[in-house]
Amino acid sequence: TTIPATGSIAAQGNITQADTFDGGTGRIEITGTANQTLTGGGSTSSGDLPDIEIDKSGGTLTLSSTIRTSSDWTWTAGTVASGTSTVVFRPNSNTITGSHTLNNVTIDNNSTSNFTITIASGTTLTVSGTLTLDNSNTGASTINTGTIAAQGDITVADFLNYGATAGTNASGKILINGTGNQTFTGSAIQTSGNLPDIEIDKSSGTLTLSGTLRTSSDWTWTAGTVASGTS
Repeated sequence: TTIPATGSIAAQGNITQADTFDGGTGRIEITGTANQTLTGGGSTSSGDLPDIEIDKSGGTLTLSSTIRTSSDWTWTAGTVASGTSTVVFRPNSNTITGSHTLNNVTIDNNSTSNFTITIASGTTLTVSGTLTLDNSNTGASTINTGTIAAQGDITVADFLNYGATAGTNASGKILINGTGNQTFTGSAIQTSGNLPDIEIDKSSGTLTLSGTLRTSSDWTWTAGTVASGTS
């Protein structure tokens, strides 16, 4: 089931995504003035959404369960309560626009081909829970342009590329700026695995490095305690 290729659906009540829903190239505009809930299908590997725009003049949008999308995701206005939800972004030349906060975020290409995901210029996507880079297939996922502010743990679950790949320069950045303790876990090998630009800027708490982290991108320490352990 897909949404037709043209036009928009203005959702002013609750929205529920089934894990068998395949998205489409239309758009859902979440514009209700009262409280709304967007409930995902619960799967990290199936189900999709069309383009999403959050543009609420009143009320709170609550995110629930696991929401998965390979389309554009835009925050324009409104309060978002991410709770314990997870948003899975599948890179597909899609763009995240508008600075806002989500709980757990997973970037998972789930393809044998290389794809990019762009954080729009001037946008900071804040991840208050766990940021996971985990391609469940073999293609690279290049993160471009804007900033992901990781305030919880960061896990790179494989040795694929999330930074620059052959013929592709990654321009995105992961800013590690949580005020509590954080762990940055890598699964790279000596010859494979790459990260986007990394900046460590912690006003408190300790960043613990774990596993093998590999990068050909910029690595910047601005502030904060780093415990490198046996990494």
